[in-house]
This record gives sequence, structure tokens and C-alpha cells, in this order.
Amino acid sequence: MIKRLQNKCIRLGIVSTVFLFVGCKQNQSKALCGTWSIKEMTVNQKNFAPYLYVNTFGLHCNDKSAWFHASYFFESDKSAHWEIVENKGVIDSIRIKSKIKIYNDNFSVKIVKSNETEQFHLIMESKNVYIAAYKIIDDY
Repeated sequence: MIKRLQNKCIRLGIVSTVFLFVGCKQNQSKALCGTWSIKEMTVNQKNFAPYLYVNTFGLHCNDKSAWFHASYFFESDKSAHWEIVENKGVIDSIRIKSKIKIYNDNFSVKIVKSNETEQFHLIMESKNVYIAAYKIIDDY
């Protein structure tokens, strides 16, 4: 069982690496676009998911706009924007501009496409915020 889990993790890591380094920038950018469902979210290393009113957010490709639902601590932002930050031609992170302080930051991004479900999984991480999400709607 443990060996099987290790093999699955290794395959996921290989797929992630290949996707990030071999894929073209446009496809990488498109992989970010869509509606994401948050599985896990921490702010300052504390579980933040229970404070979200709705656990989804969206990134649009056509105009680089974004939206984030409200939480117990802040109003929603339907007019946020994002841009790609590249390192040697590969997407390294995204910069989000939002009126919501925790989203208004640079986030390192890792995108993995599951071999089994073909679903994209996203890890976004800034200095204080960690988000693990999976894509529920594409937005090309």
C-alpha cells in the first residue's frame, strides 16, 4: 500500500515537472484559467477554509481578471487582476492585484494534471497564504 502511494506520488511529480518545463507558456497560462475549488487554505499557518463563505475562485484568460468570494473577514472582490511572472521562460508565479489583502500578493504556482482523472490540481503559495485547489470549470 505504501509502495503504491509512493509510486503514485513519483508519477505525479514527474508529470508536474514535465508539464512545467516542456509545455509551452500559452498552455501553462490556459491551465491556470478557470474556476477552482479550494480543498485546503491556510493563512499564517492557520486553517482558513472554515471562514470562506464559498470555496471557489476564478482566473480568466481573456482579460486576466479574477474573482474571489467573501469570507467572514472580508467582502468579495469581483474586479481583481492577475499576471504571470516567468523565470527563464517558464511560469514561476502569478501576481494577483486584489482589494482583499491575503490575495493581493505574489504566489508561486504548481499545476499538476492527474493521470487518473485528467483534472488539474493547483498549489498557490505566498509568504503567508497556502491554497490547494482543483479545477472545476475551464475558462479558455
